[in-house]
Amino acid sequence: MRIKPEDFTVVPEWIPFPSLVAQRPDRAAVMFHNMNSPDVSGKSTGHRFAATLEGCDFVAVRSCRKFEGTYVDLLQELYQKPVFPVGLLPGNTVKDKINHPDLPNWSDSFKWLDKQERKSVVFVGFGTERRAFTISGS
Repeated sequence: MRIKPEDFTVVPEWIPFPSLVAQRPDRAAVMFHNMNSPDVSGKSTGHRFAATLEGCDFVAVRSCRKFEGTYVDLLQELYQKPVFPVGLLPGNTVKDKINHPDLPNWSDSFKWLDKQERKSVVFVGFGTERRAFTISGS
């Protein structure tokens, strides 16, 4: 059980395989606060997450079995619900396009969606994508 911020800076004991999953100390303090402290609604993020998990039939994660299969299996065991990895989203940054000019981006995805027959595709959004990058020049 994680009862203090420092508990988030080490690999949790419930991960039964070698892992580097841990938070930096500055992020651990924020995560601990958000997970345990009620906000203006009177509920913490941890409480809302637990209620959502309890009320759902399955969980979809933005990942793929090829990269994170052991973690997907662990989530399924911990949640006691089916966990479906739905794949990775295409890149959409300047750096992505410079380093990988053939990599699809959101524009390509929407062009493809626009060509599909009405009501033939289920599109699921997983919130915002936030990426940080630096372009260095001489």
